[in-house]
Amino acid sequence: MTLSTDHQAAAAPKSMFILPNVLEKMPDGSTRAFDVYSRLAQDRIIMLTGEVNPESCTNVVAQFMFLENAKSTRKDSSSDIHFFIASPGGHVDDGMGIYDAMQFVKSRGIRVHTYAQGLAMSMGSVLLVAGSKGCRNAMANARIMLHEPSGGASGKTREVTRTAQEMAHMKTRFAMLFAAHTNLSFKETTAIMNDPDYFIRAEDALKDGIVDNILYPTLDREIAAKRNPNMSEEELDALEQEMAIVADFNKQANLMHQALRAPQPVEDWAPLNERAANTNKKPRKKAAAAQP
Repeated sequence: MTLSTDHQAAAAPKSMFILPNVLEKMPDGSTRAFDVYSRLAQDRIIMLTGEVNPESCTNVVAQFMFLENAKSTRKDSSSDIHFFIASPGGHVDDGMGIYDAMQFVKSRGIRVHTYAQGLAMSMGSVLLVAGSKGCRNAMANARIMLHEPSGGASGKTREVTRTAQEMAHMKTRFAMLFAAHTNLSFKETTAIMNDPDYFIRAEDALKDGIVDNILYPTLDREIAAKRNPNMSEEELDALEQEMAIVADFNKQANLMHQALRAPQPVEDWAPLNERAANTNKKPRKKAAAAQP
């Protein structure tokens, strides 16, 4: 998370990414082209990909405001909004603009489902926990990272002092925010933010109340059969087994990361023990001082 007062300088450079289009048949028989994000918005899906900056803030907030008052086109007529986050973080003011839009939509009785996809770091993790309780999700291989806001200041002494005070205030504010949305206490969150970067995997995030669900891959046989009616029962069985293996791998990998994060005594680490045994030599005795 970065504090910035110069939004023009803070804006990310434009990429060469080509926005894909999808074609959809309309009720009157005509065909209409949509960019893929506009089509997803019709199904009440919002995606934040990349840095949190003025441009992404404007796009995401506009979609939240539109969907708050738009009639659902989903088959289940649900008014819930699904917010996918794949972001390394970004600027505090822009992130808090998205956060406030989410809380406004929630205040109108609309559930906001959040999904950590790939990575939800820094301000991305703030937006992840800001979803509706019970609706915050982490993909099996998602990485989540918390840290304190960062920034810089130059100028007169009093100007630098005020900027430092604002940064300390924002650190306290974010610790309070995480304490309000998760199982972490204000003291625990403050301690986490004193570390440079605090990385969390899905299992840890679930335990800490940062997310409510981990989305491990499982086969929905009914949907798979409808999407591909030519798939035989043997193929469905094989696919189901493959999904079970992938889910088990993801669970084991997350638990391994959880074990690595826990403080362990040096003697518990076999490689260090082995290295110590190979280099265990008696210290050389000091030569006796020559007698006069």
